[in-house]
Amino acid sequence: FRTTIYVDILGQGIGNSFSFDRLSSPSRKIKSSFSAGFTFLPFGKGELLYGIPIAYNVLLGRNNHHLETGMGASIMFFKAIRSSYYNYYYSQYPSRTGCLYITPRLGYRFQKPKGGIFLRGTLTPIIGIYNSFGDLYENTKFDFLGDYIGISPELYPWFGASIGYTLKN
Repeated sequence: FRTTIYVDILGQGIGNSFSFDRLSSPSRKIKSSFSAGFTFLPFGKGELLYGIPIAYNVLLGRNNHHLETGMGASIMFFKAIRSSYYNYYYSQYPSRTGCLYITPRLGYRFQKPKGGIFLRGTLTPIIGIYNSFGDLYENTKFDFLGDYIGISPELYPWFGASIGYTLKN
């Protein structure tokens, strides 16, 4: 087993996240890994987005270069900090709302079998499952990214990059 600690830029956690990855069978051609992390994204006046991304991955390749595929899920929460701004803008919303989405993954991973630098670039489309952001009466509509980036489909094309360090035995 190999443990990697890394920072994910964009990717599964939407913003930046701090994560760990546990890789099994590092010397085989087909490997699997489990990753989990924490994402924290302050934005706006008195607004905070935070969550927990988890994923299961399958890696193909020997030595340092791998094709990575996988499936992840993220539970995200939105917290409006009570203030005069909150009282004006969020009076019709609860102070905490959230969403659940899944993130398939396809990308490239550079990871040495014996440890060291870890690099990754992935396509991680975001598929909304449940949302209580935005208009609360539309709980099945996944539109908080639409408010954030100006579009509102249920499926968002997304990508990410990771940099970290794989611990040596």
